[in-house]
Amino acid sequence: MNDRTRKEGDIECSSSALARNEHRQAVRRLAIGSPLLSGLTLLAFWSSTAAPSGILVTTTVALLVLVPLALMISVARSPGPYAWRHYTGLLYDIASLTAVLYLGDKILLPICVAYSWFIFDYGKQFGNRLLYPAAAISSASFGLLLLISDFWQTNTGPGLVILGFLALLPLYLRNSATVDETSPPAVQAGAGDSSKTEVPDNDGTEAVNHPTDPDNLSGKRILLVSSDIDDRHGIQSQLALWGAQSHLAGNAAHAFYELITAVRSGTPYHTVVVDHGRLGMDPAQFASALRAEPMLQNLYLIHVGPGNHGLQGDRLLNAGFTKLLSTPLNKTFLFNALYNTYTQTEPGGQVVRLIDRYSSEISDQPLSILVADRSFSVRQRVRSILQRAGHRVFMVNNGARVLDALDSHRFDLAIVSLDLREITGLEAFKLYRFTRVDKQWVPFILLLEEPTKELLKRCSDAGINATINLNADSRRYLETIARVLRDSASEESGAGLSVRPTHASVGGGSTSGSGILDTNRLLEIERLGGGVRFLSDLVDSFNRDNRRILTQMKTMANAADPNRFRDLGHALKDAAGSLGALKLYQLGTAASRLSDKEFHESAAALVQEITECCRISNDALHSYLLGQTPPESDSLRD
Repeated sequence: MNDRTRKEGDIECSSSALARNEHRQAVRRLAIGSPLLSGLTLLAFWSSTAAPSGILVTTTVALLVLVPLALMISVARSPGPYAWRHYTGLLYDIASLTAVLYLGDKILLPICVAYSWFIFDYGKQFGNRLLYPAAAISSASFGLLLLISDFWQTNTGPGLVILGFLALLPLYLRNSATVDETSPPAVQAGAGDSSKTEVPDNDGTEAVNHPTDPDNLSGKRILLVSSDIDDRHGIQSQLALWGAQSHLAGNAAHAFYELITAVRSGTPYHTVVVDHGRLGMDPAQFASALRAEPMLQNLYLIHVGPGNHGLQGDRLLNAGFTKLLSTPLNKTFLFNALYNTYTQTEPGGQVVRLIDRYSSEISDQPLSILVADRSFSVRQRVRSILQRAGHRVFMVNNGARVLDALDSHRFDLAIVSLDLREITGLEAFKLYRFTRVDKQWVPFILLLEEPTKELLKRCSDAGINATINLNADSRRYLETIARVLRDSASEESGAGLSVRPTHASVGGGSTSGSGILDTNRLLEIERLGGGVRFLSDLVDSFNRDNRRILTQMKTMANAADPNRFRDLGHALKDAAGSLGALKLYQLGTAASRLSDKEFHESAAALVQEITECCRISNDALHSYLLGQTPPESDSLRD
């Protein structure tokens, strides 16, 4: 019963979309086509020396007005996609164009392009069911014009070229995915029997032979951001046909409200489809704002609009869009974009897509990946591989921009070429590790054009997570990414921070293994800076900063200024993290997150604890520099 209800709803939804298309077409025919063709006919009558008879012109103009008017009245009185009316409109449109061309001869030669417009428009509005009939009738009508028109008989060459173009145009439209290849699921056969349905041709691609499968998109929550209530791209009707729970937001503010409300109510949206030009703000700004909201990080963001290639496409992808679809919108591409969001490739099926399998091993959610190479073609190739796997890609072309991008955006992975302008990929990696030792490091994959043993050893010694040949295939790229992410995840879930702790005595002389310092980070700073002297200078600067921060924290605690106190906690956390002072880092984090109520209750006690921790951390750092453990008289409360 539920399947039957769903199918009836699908038929009703598609029929309403066809009815809207037919109504818009009838309005255009009467309001634009009829006056235009009538005016051209009169122009030919007045301008040509061998003008046709006045009676013929008058009859033609009358038909150009009366027939569209009759079709418009029929559509208004009996709304619904009747097949006979579609074919009547098609025959009239092409016959009227042919008649006007016959009367106008060479004066109206440029309007031959209208034949291709009719083929395109009928294919777009009604699918393959009328695409090929429109092409066949157009070709036959123009062929007849070649036989009966004196002008075209003397210009047979250009006429045959136009005829061949009209015959091949539907093949081009179908192959270029300009026309929706899915025929409407049901069309009323006639005015007297609205219960009969016409079964569509199954000549589409494999992806659209089963878009109504309830296991695909049924029940998925999708938000369409558009002010287009007429649904000019047919997105709403198509989503309803596929069983998705689609909702319409008229502008960006409404979209944010809907998305956040849905998350808080426990029914979040899976996907947001943005209609270009109908958003109320720049799509790239909308995507950036959405990606900056922590509650909305897992959304799949699709952009529908013109010009989704080149620099504009890069800008949208860099802003956070997951998929770009061009207009005129092809429903097959829309379905594939949505379907790939919710499904994983199952082993043992009839067709196994390796790229889907490897991408499913990497992550259930799209990754944010930085790609850097000086060659535009290389960046495009790597981006194509990653986007097919469902990831978001940000591209830069030199080493300095790698550091800027890592500093301004949170990435899950960086794929950087060794051969970069300004600074090499390896130098960029070293600078990143050196300047950001207090943060969770982004895994690096280095692209090598000629990976020699010496070069691979340099990369390994520097700490590069993995290397890959620049010309490797897509499978190798995805395998390497999966391996690097697995290794990073195992490190985080294992020992957490890689720490070799110094020992501090607790109580009456018993030793404890609580970690005061992350000595691996100290070793890394020492190696990158060129020796112990460099690290010693950093420790001295660290102690001076801590004394200044502690003095200000005591002042803010006495002055009851929680906002400034939290800012100082952030500063202390950053300073402690830069040198791997773990306990001090934890206390700085606690100070930066202190609520107003907790501030009044425990700020003074926290300042005392931080003061004691600063002393012990300072002793531990100097002991590390001297190669000895701290005195046993030092204590630290856990």
